[in-house]
Amino acid sequence: MQLIIFDLDGTLVDCKELHQAGFRWAVEQQVPGAEFHNEDVEGMPTTEKIRKLQQMGIPVTAEIDQIKKEHTRAHVEEYIKFNPQLKQLFDRLYIKYKLSLCSNSRSEFVFKCLNVLQLWQFESVFSRDYGPAKPDPWMYNRAMEISGVTPDQTVIFEDSPVGIDAAKRSGARVVEVADSLDLMSRLADLL
Repeated sequence: MQLIIFDLDGTLVDCKELHQAGFRWAVEQQVPGAEFHNEDVEGMPTTEKIRKLQQMGIPVTAEIDQIKKEHTRAHVEEYIKFNPQLKQLFDRLYIKYKLSLCSNSRSEFVFKCLNVLQLWQFESVFSRDYGPAKPDPWMYNRAMEISGVTPDQTVIFEDSPVGIDAAKRSGARVVEVADSLDLMSRLADLL
Protein backbone atom coordinates (compact mmCIF):
# COMPACT_ATOMS: atom_id res chain seq x y z
CA MET A 1 0.00 0.00 0.00
CA GLN A 2 1.29 3.42 -0.99
CA LEU A 3 -1.68 5.80 -0.71
CA ILE A 4 -4.23 6.31 2.07
CA ILE A 5 -7.31 8.37 1.25
CA PHE A 6 -9.56 9.76 3.97
CA ASP A 7 -13.06 11.12 4.08
CA LEU A 8 -13.49 14.12 6.42
CA ASP A 9 -16.82 14.37 8.23
CA GLY A 10 -17.60 11.23 10.20
CA THR A 11 -14.14 9.80 9.56
CA LEU A 12 -11.49 12.34 10.68
CA VAL A 13 -13.92 14.60 12.55
CA ASP A 14 -17.48 14.52 13.79
CA CYS A 15 -19.40 17.58 12.63
CA LYS A 16 -22.90 16.27 13.23
CA GLU A 17 -23.64 18.74 16.04
CA LEU A 18 -22.20 21.61 13.98
CA HIS A 19 -24.45 20.84 11.01
CA GLN A 20 -27.51 20.27 13.20
CA ALA A 21 -26.99 23.51 15.14
CA GLY A 22 -26.38 25.50 11.95
CA PHE A 23 -29.46 24.18 10.20
CA ARG A 24 -31.70 24.64 13.23
CA TRP A 25 -30.39 28.21 13.69
CA ALA A 26 -30.98 29.00 10.00
CA VAL A 27 -34.55 27.70 10.12
CA GLU A 28 -35.20 29.73 13.27
CA GLN A 29 -34.06 32.89 11.43
CA GLN A 30 -36.72 32.35 8.76
CA VAL A 31 -39.51 30.67 10.73
CA PRO A 32 -39.22 31.45 14.45
CA GLY A 33 -40.62 28.63 16.54
CA ALA A 34 -40.61 26.08 13.69
CA GLU A 35 -40.98 22.61 15.14
CA PHE A 36 -39.15 19.63 13.67
CA HIS A 37 -36.82 16.90 14.90
CA ASN A 38 -33.22 16.60 13.71
CA GLU A 39 -33.98 12.96 12.85
CA ASP A 40 -36.54 14.21 10.29
CA VAL A 41 -33.74 15.64 8.13
CA GLU A 42 -30.60 13.85 9.34
CA GLY A 43 -27.98 13.03 6.72
CA MET A 44 -29.70 14.94 3.90
CA PRO A 45 -28.04 17.69 1.87
CA THR A 46 -29.42 21.11 2.83
CA THR A 47 -31.47 21.37 -0.37
CA GLU A 48 -33.26 18.11 0.50
CA LYS A 49 -33.74 19.27 4.10
CA ILE A 50 -35.46 22.40 2.79
CA ARG A 51 -37.82 20.32 0.62
CA LYS A 52 -38.59 18.02 3.54
CA LEU A 53 -39.47 20.93 5.83
CA GLN A 54 -41.61 22.50 3.12
CA GLN A 55 -43.47 19.18 2.81
CA MET A 56 -43.98 19.28 6.58
CA GLY A 57 -45.64 22.71 6.20
CA ILE A 58 -42.68 24.80 7.41
CA PRO A 59 -42.32 27.66 4.89
CA VAL A 60 -38.53 27.86 4.57
CA THR A 61 -36.75 29.09 1.43
CA ALA A 62 -33.51 28.24 -0.34
CA GLU A 63 -31.80 31.12 1.50
CA ILE A 64 -31.53 28.73 4.46
CA ASP A 65 -28.47 27.22 2.77
CA GLN A 66 -26.52 30.49 2.89
CA ILE A 67 -27.68 31.29 6.43
CA LYS A 68 -26.55 27.81 7.59
CA LYS A 69 -23.15 28.28 5.91
CA GLU A 70 -22.63 31.54 7.80
CA HIS A 71 -23.40 29.83 11.12
CA THR A 72 -21.19 26.86 10.27
CA ARG A 73 -18.30 29.13 9.27
CA ALA A 74 -18.56 31.03 12.55
CA HIS A 75 -18.79 27.96 14.79
CA VAL A 76 -16.50 25.27 13.31
CA GLU A 77 -13.97 25.44 16.14
CA GLU A 78 -16.70 25.35 18.78
CA TYR A 79 -18.56 22.28 17.52
CA ILE A 80 -16.28 19.87 15.65
CA LYS A 81 -15.02 16.89 17.60
CA PHE A 82 -11.82 15.02 16.87
CA ASN A 83 -9.20 12.95 18.59
CA PRO A 84 -6.36 15.25 19.74
CA GLN A 85 -3.84 12.49 18.98
CA LEU A 86 -4.78 12.57 15.29
CA LYS A 87 -2.06 15.11 14.45
CA GLN A 88 0.73 12.93 15.89
CA LEU A 89 -0.63 9.87 14.09
CA PHE A 90 -0.68 11.74 10.77
CA ASP A 91 2.89 12.93 11.30
CA ARG A 92 3.89 9.26 11.55
CA LEU A 93 1.73 8.11 8.61
CA TYR A 94 3.16 10.86 6.40
CA ILE A 95 6.64 9.36 6.71
CA LYS A 96 5.47 6.01 5.37
CA TYR A 97 2.55 6.74 2.97
CA LYS A 98 1.13 9.29 0.57
CA LEU A 99 -2.04 10.83 2.05
CA SER A 100 -5.09 12.36 0.36
CA LEU A 101 -8.45 13.67 1.49
CA CYS A 102 -11.73 13.41 -0.44
CA SER A 103 -14.85 15.05 0.99
CA ASN A 104 -18.34 15.85 -0.22
CA SER A 105 -18.18 19.07 1.81
CA ARG A 106 -17.40 22.42 0.23
CA SER A 107 -13.76 23.54 0.04
CA GLU A 108 -14.13 26.39 2.50
CA PHE A 109 -15.43 24.00 5.17
CA VAL A 110 -12.81 21.33 4.39
CA PHE A 111 -9.88 23.71 4.71
CA LYS A 112 -11.30 25.35 7.84
CA CYS A 113 -11.50 21.89 9.46
CA LEU A 114 -7.97 20.99 8.34
CA ASN A 115 -6.67 24.20 9.90
CA VAL A 116 -8.44 23.43 13.18
CA LEU A 117 -7.00 19.89 13.08
CA GLN A 118 -3.58 21.19 11.99
CA LEU A 119 -3.41 18.52 9.29
CA TRP A 120 -1.39 19.65 6.29
CA GLN A 121 0.22 16.37 5.23
CA PHE A 122 -2.11 15.70 2.29
CA GLU A 123 -0.71 15.37 -1.20
CA SER A 124 -4.13 16.24 -2.60
CA VAL A 125 -7.43 17.49 -1.16
CA PHE A 126 -10.72 17.22 -3.02
CA SER A 127 -14.13 18.62 -2.20
CA ARG A 128 -17.39 18.69 -4.11
CA ASP A 129 -16.27 22.06 -5.54
CA TYR A 130 -13.66 20.39 -7.78
CA GLY A 131 -15.73 17.81 -9.65
CA PRO A 132 -18.46 15.23 -9.29
CA ALA A 133 -19.41 14.45 -5.69
CA LYS A 134 -19.65 10.98 -4.19
CA PRO A 135 -21.09 8.44 -5.00
CA ASP A 136 -19.19 9.20 -8.21
CA PRO A 137 -15.65 7.83 -7.66
CA TRP A 138 -14.08 10.74 -9.57
CA MET A 139 -12.29 12.37 -6.62
CA TYR A 140 -10.83 9.04 -5.49
CA ASN A 141 -9.63 8.22 -8.98
CA ARG A 142 -8.13 11.69 -9.37
CA ALA A 143 -6.30 11.43 -6.02
CA MET A 144 -4.76 8.11 -7.14
CA GLU A 145 -3.77 9.64 -10.47
CA ILE A 146 -2.06 12.60 -8.78
CA SER A 147 -0.20 10.25 -6.43
CA GLY A 148 0.84 8.01 -9.32
CA VAL A 149 -0.65 4.86 -7.78
CA THR A 150 -3.17 2.24 -8.82
CA PRO A 151 -6.29 1.13 -6.93
CA ASP A 152 -4.53 -2.00 -5.66
CA GLN A 153 -1.93 0.29 -3.99
CA THR A 154 -4.62 2.37 -2.27
CA VAL A 155 -6.80 2.10 0.84
CA ILE A 156 -9.75 4.41 1.48
CA PHE A 157 -11.26 5.10 4.93
CA GLU A 158 -14.96 6.02 4.76
CA ASP A 159 -17.97 6.15 7.05
CA SER A 160 -21.05 6.97 4.95
CA PRO A 161 -22.93 4.71 2.54
CA VAL A 162 -22.46 7.24 -0.29
CA GLY A 163 -18.71 7.48 0.34
CA ILE A 164 -18.31 3.72 0.73
CA ASP A 165 -20.10 3.20 -2.59
CA ALA A 166 -17.79 5.70 -4.31
CA ALA A 167 -14.71 4.14 -2.73
CA LYS A 168 -15.70 0.64 -3.84
CA ARG A 169 -16.37 1.90 -7.35
CA SER A 170 -12.82 3.32 -7.49
CA GLY A 171 -11.41 -0.20 -7.23
CA ALA A 172 -9.34 0.55 -4.12
CA ARG A 173 -9.48 -1.36 -0.85
CA VAL A 174 -12.15 0.16 1.39
CA VAL A 175 -12.14 0.26 5.17
CA GLU A 176 -15.48 1.21 6.69
CA VAL A 177 -15.16 3.14 9.95
CA ALA A 178 -17.81 4.06 12.51
CA ASP A 179 -16.20 7.33 13.61
CA SER A 180 -12.85 9.01 14.32
CA LEU A 181 -12.11 6.72 17.29
CA ASP A 182 -12.61 3.66 15.11
CA LEU A 183 -10.36 5.26 12.50
CA MET A 184 -7.59 5.81 15.05
CA SER A 185 -7.55 2.16 16.09
CA ARG A 186 -7.46 0.96 12.47
CA LEU A 187 -4.69 3.37 11.50
CA ALA A 188 -2.50 2.18 14.36
CA ASP A 189 -2.29 -1.16 12.57
CA LEU A 190 -0.60 0.53 9.58
CA LEU A 191 2.39 1.81 11.53
